[in-house]
Amino acid sequence: MPLLTKLAFINNRHAQLPADAIRAGSYKHEAFYIGRRKHKDSVQVGMIRESKGGLLVAYDGQALLFRDGYEILCGSSSLVKWIPANGKLDTAKLTDKTHQPLVCGHEKNGEKIYAATTTVNGRDYAGKASAKSKGILFVQDGGEHRSKDYFVLCEVKAAGPAR
Repeated sequence: MPLLTKLAFINNRHAQLPADAIRAGSYKHEAFYIGRRKHKDSVQVGMIRESKGGLLVAYDGQALLFRDGYEILCGSSSLVKWIPANGKLDTAKLTDKTHQPLVCGHEKNGEKIYAATTTVNGRDYAGKASAKSKGILFVQDGGEHRSKDYFVLCEVKAAGPAR
């Protein structure tokens, strides 16, 4: 499969990571990636770890592991930027002429979900952030956890025509 020139979520049909999967960080020396999956009238966002065999999602106070039916964010790493955030997510504050937060999913009520990462006790995690969540929600030690300090995945905007 050719490498993508734009960002896209690709179906995980063969349980193999595409060459252009967007790396979000590493956990215990293992790279992890951003993924999403439909779940109970929502599209949830989380962390794909090969050693776990799938997508880890923080949902309704618990950790969910999906071994199939999920999508992986793919494209050139030059198309993304991780922007620091704190507390309640305000996408307007993270948007400028060069980048904007990338909507990766949604809750049952339609609220937009964004991919996010955080570091807790020296370990990196990926999860989800929204205007309602007051930080990132992520899976740690088999449960859902929250951190007020995090980074939001933003899409780099295409440069306009030269003048």
